[in-house]
Amino acid sequence: MSRKIPHHDEYVLNLDPEINLKLTAVLDDNDSWMLVAGAFNNRNGLFSGNDLKTFRRKPSPSQVLLYEIGSKLCTVEVLCEVLRECQLYEALALLKEPERAVITRQPGDGDEIAYCAAGSCLQLECEAFGVPPPTYVWYKENEELVDQRSNVLQIKDFSFEHEGEYTCYICQEFDEEEDGSYVLESNTVEVKILPTPPIIHEQPLSNVAYREGDVITLTCIASAYPDPEYEWWKNNEFLEEENTDTLTIEKISACDEGYYRCFVKNERGGVWSRSCRVAVIHSAPVDETSQLPRLRATEKVALLIGNDLYNELTPLHTPRNDVVTIANILKDAEFKVIALHNLTLQEMRNAVSLFCKLLPDGAYAFFYFAGHGFNFQDGFMLPVDAPGPKEYRRCNSLSVSEVIKNVMEKNPRLFLMLLDSCLKVPDRKENPCIHEELPHVFNYTAYRNLIYESTTTFNMAAYEKSKEKNSIYVSHLKNHLAKDIPVLKMLDIVRREIAASEEGHLQIPFACLNIVDDFHLTDEVIGCRETETEYQKLMTLPALRRIKFENIEWESVVKIQPHRNCFLNSLDILINHMANWKVVFRLQDEKLKLEVIRERDVVVLSIHDLQKTKMPIVLSAILKDCRTGKEVGSYTFDLKQPLIMQGDLWFTPPPTLNDSLANQEQQTIQCNIPNREN
Repeated sequence: MSRKIPHHDEYVLNLDPEINLKLTAVLDDNDSWMLVAGAFNNRNGLFSGNDLKTFRRKPSPSQVLLYEIGSKLCTVEVLCEVLRECQLYEALALLKEPERAVITRQPGDGDEIAYCAAGSCLQLECEAFGVPPPTYVWYKENEELVDQRSNVLQIKDFSFEHEGEYTCYICQEFDEEEDGSYVLESNTVEVKILPTPPIIHEQPLSNVAYREGDVITLTCIASAYPDPEYEWWKNNEFLEEENTDTLTIEKISACDEGYYRCFVKNERGGVWSRSCRVAVIHSAPVDETSQLPRLRATEKVALLIGNDLYNELTPLHTPRNDVVTIANILKDAEFKVIALHNLTLQEMRNAVSLFCKLLPDGAYAFFYFAGHGFNFQDGFMLPVDAPGPKEYRRCNSLSVSEVIKNVMEKNPRLFLMLLDSCLKVPDRKENPCIHEELPHVFNYTAYRNLIYESTTTFNMAAYEKSKEKNSIYVSHLKNHLAKDIPVLKMLDIVRREIAASEEGHLQIPFACLNIVDDFHLTDEVIGCRETETEYQKLMTLPALRRIKFENIEWESVVKIQPHRNCFLNSLDILINHMANWKVVFRLQDEKLKLEVIRERDVVVLSIHDLQKTKMPIVLSAILKDCRTGKEVGSYTFDLKQPLIMQGDLWFTPPPTLNDSLANQEQQTIQCNIPNREN
């Protein structure tokens, strides 16, 4: 027998008593009537808060509600619209003709493949509308998931066994015998484990020695999904047939000596193992107990900062080159190098904090700064956002003592700090503010582990030559930094060379130290897994080798690397085979800076200031014909969050009480400065 369906123009007040009874029962359940009242309120402002309280006190609030809207000549059609809007499909089924279900949302939002991180919760949604309301049954492959009976499929702790194809079946049961049941099948979505970049868990030691004729084995073990691929390199040359996690050399000889390292990669990215220096012993074995033991570091980490483009101070020529020069040498000495350029004060402080987080107990720490600086009871490094020479103060800069304090709290085995900046005392007439400022004292506990070297002496300048690649100090330092000699001896050689040079009367390096051991920058590294893991995050790069421009059949080979293969807060994108094309680049984030140059048929795009943003980088490349200037294709780079973006250098901590007092003091001092015109 067919059920009664009211006409859409019928007034709610005239509903069949049987339908009215069923409808009020459905709306009273779970207080669904409140949704309906709220929807009518949004449309027409029919009910006040007191009205709703009155409804609630009645035995059947929905019966009163239906009477009220019916008395205002509400039709069945309007009520159906409200019920659909409130997603009260069971109530809607009492007022409408049967309506076969239509899928309004496909699992995976219509994508054929969806990804879920291992260990997280998988959630697929399928939504359908029909009268009567449909039910949902989920299948994986051809197997029914008996515990998944809602429109949302949830699988906690997603793992490899859960990978596969998922489909939702939407079922309707109609009252009429002739209609029977109706089944609708959703799109099938294949769910896979989200790929993860490689993380190295075991790698070769920094220094190993074997007797001539031995068989040697170097191992690099990493985890990733999909499984990683391995490449072995010797002295920056690719070893063609070595593609497993183990490198074996039979009967080692003198020609096998060198630096070996492994590159581990998959579709999500790639990471380098530490470099292993392999030495071959040619003579007969010696009594090892007769040799003085060399010191060992748990890790070797370096922070190098080069500031050359200042907002209010004169630009400098060599800081970036100096950082690149030192970074390349330290990398060969097995240092994990964080090289950055053009940082604000907060970014410099955040970089020091990041540097300290990478230092386990017993590490060798190396800090280098090149840029503007001054001395006023301490050495101070000026950030790029420092005020002009007549206005900067100590609170606008990073002090040597602040860096030493932070590093000493990590208990390093050795801390070598090089300050390559001027140490002149600001003139009182030119900058009176700084002479009125109260200093902030940074106390730290001293150990026999500190070497502090400034490239010039108190109240003297540090120099660079406009035609030279490096500063005076680094021009000499780079010739000895890689030598396997004690650090003190190496620094002494540099000071003697500068003294004997033609610039010796201009620049006098100064050292302050408390060490007693013979430290070498080439000392062996034991290795720390936590440091390795965190450092590899900072080296994350997009795994992109080729790009294809839309609308035209044109592919280009792409290489993505840190700027100058060094700086972690700038990214270089090299696009090959572009001689016949002009490319226009656009970034969504205005905090980032773009620099584009051409080298023959290669377009080199540099993205600077990665430390200033926390949003994934999206870059649009628009291809134009060189002759006509007409746009012919485009490509969108999804660069995600590469390199230093993993370090959150953009973060500004909330001000402390000391900061508030310093700001008050600064305002007071500025008020006491006489007007420059008087």
